[in-house]
Amino acid sequence: MSVKIETVSIKDKGNRSDSTGYGRVDANYSIGKYEVTVGQYSAFLNAVAASDPYSLYNKGLMTGALNGGITRSGADGSYGYSPVSGTENFPITGVSWFDAARFSNWLANGQPSGPCTSATTEDGAYNLSGAIGGLSVSRNKINPNTGVVPAFALPTENEWYKAAYYSPKLNHGRGGYYKYATKSNTAPGNLIGGARNQVNYILDASGKYSVTQKAGVDYSQNYLSSIGSFTGSKGYYGTFDQNGSVWEILSDQGQNKLFVPLRGGGWTSLASLLQSGYRLGVGTNSEAVNAGFRVVNPPSQPQSTPRLSPQLLRLHTQASQDNNKAGRSDASDHSQRALQPIRLDLVTVGDANNSTDPLTGFGAVDHKYQISTKAITIGQYTRFLNAVARKDPHHLFNPSMQSDLNIAGIKRTGRSGRYHYSVIDNTGSSADRPITYVSWFDAARFANWMSNGQRIGKQSRATTEDGAYALHAAWKGAPAKNTINPNTGASPSFYVPSENEWYKAAYFSSALNDNKGGYYVYATQSNSVPVSTPSVGGQNEANLANNFLFYNTQSNVYDPITNYLTDVGFFANSRSYYGTYDQTGLVYQWNDLNAERSLERGLRGGYWFSAGQSSMSSTFNTATPDRESSDAGFRLAAPDPLLMFG
Repeated sequence: MSVKIETVSIKDKGNRSDSTGYGRVDANYSIGKYEVTVGQYSAFLNAVAASDPYSLYNKGLMTGALNGGITRSGADGSYGYSPVSGTENFPITGVSWFDAARFSNWLANGQPSGPCTSATTEDGAYNLSGAIGGLSVSRNKINPNTGVVPAFALPTENEWYKAAYYSPKLNHGRGGYYKYATKSNTAPGNLIGGARNQVNYILDASGKYSVTQKAGVDYSQNYLSSIGSFTGSKGYYGTFDQNGSVWEILSDQGQNKLFVPLRGGGWTSLASLLQSGYRLGVGTNSEAVNAGFRVVNPPSQPQSTPRLSPQLLRLHTQASQDNNKAGRSDASDHSQRALQPIRLDLVTVGDANNSTDPLTGFGAVDHKYQISTKAITIGQYTRFLNAVARKDPHHLFNPSMQSDLNIAGIKRTGRSGRYHYSVIDNTGSSADRPITYVSWFDAARFANWMSNGQRIGKQSRATTEDGAYALHAAWKGAPAKNTINPNTGASPSFYVPSENEWYKAAYFSSALNDNKGGYYVYATQSNSVPVSTPSVGGQNEANLANNFLFYNTQSNVYDPITNYLTDVGFFANSRSYYGTYDQTGLVYQWNDLNAERSLERGLRGGYWFSAGQSSMSSTFNTATPDRESSDAGFRLAAPDPLLMFG
């Protein structure tokens, strides 16, 4: 059976990048109109996998009821593959980056039949040389089997992003980007058919899945939908399903890495994961029930390195001086009653100059530092708001902190200039649950405030706008961390941890490997998926939704008015080696990547609606620093006292 890939042309070469930094492509190209299907992948397996030395077929994932579509028969050397009836046009899932790259090679080589060799799967678009894990491989400029540019490959992130979100007609014909891949800035619905702005995902307001239109998971039901079945919801260039259905595996801008990006969200996602500002990263050999891919016809000429538009690289004009001068609070706008100071419980992360995790490349830190044992709580954030947000020009309070009952914990009363904030009861006191609906900017302002001594006053350089981060002169992305807090003349006493600092505190143990040091897969000192069913004093437990069962309810039915948060530190016997809690599960936590200026910041650790794979050390997420959702909070880090005062 010959596989036909229907493509659409992506023109408008040299378009500007989005505010996220992604989307610029310097040459025209074509991309698959649809994701690669079960039927197409079955044809591939029948062509090259009579024996299957590279595990192109994943029995556990490709036959499961929730997403399965392919059965295998026969013995090694004579395997045969068949789509399950009715699934031929469902997107393939259960594939890794290497599986998708081998499929691309096979297409680029003309769909030959025979064993997995350099002429079939091991070269073409990518020179794989038998690898099934480790670093991804850069796209070949020339297919050595044909002598021309590879006819098919995996999309780079910019190629995929442009096809999903760009339209040259936006901004009065100057071009621009939508938030969703359905030509919309409004969260989609999820009804299959011809209505506009619909995709296969979980509707936030009701918890209903697209295929069943019911909340809760039926383990005998396949939740995938046929490619192109949302006929009224294509992107500007004519692609379907770049939001929802399955996460799509990409190549990381031609760089060889231990991770690859995924975008678009899947049938298991809520709306915030579909947005253009959100990306997921997994190990190159990761396979999942909700991840697939599509292919591109690469440009005929090699592309230049993607670059950001000049206006994104230019710092904004420095804000005018706030009426509230540094070092002075305004008694006319703020109550002078004392607020109980926040005291964070910190642990020292020693073992400086530890080695990186060989499986991921993260974790090496050349200094001692401290990190909070727990995520910042709703009670602590409420104190912060009462100190600096009587007026709230930087929107430190998100109304969803009050209205989204899955996480709600803070009530705001009064009017601007006289706002007051209080902890609310949401199936019990919310005070010790983690704060959510905070952006990286909110976390940075909280860090500034802590570094400046928790001053009461307007949101100014003396309180929230400088300290650990110079936010008063920020560009559209996140600024680099200050070396010196200009308000104190010393190193910032609190800041958002870098990705390596967060990672080391979560996964490293100097006691592993005969005290030579090493890394766990989960931040519970375990390599096994944490248990997400309640017990008394158990180890390796976390607030996750393994097998779609929510920890708090032990039900697979998502309820928009149920609280899903547990108190920080609730899993007392599931700490990391250094003594931190909840770096696996509960809520994703912001990190500072490499603490340099960037249009993105990192998120790690999984959350109450995700399964164990989301919290593994090999899974990362990046997002625009203004993202706010029910799935993310933060913790802070601090210099080791010996480094500060020694």
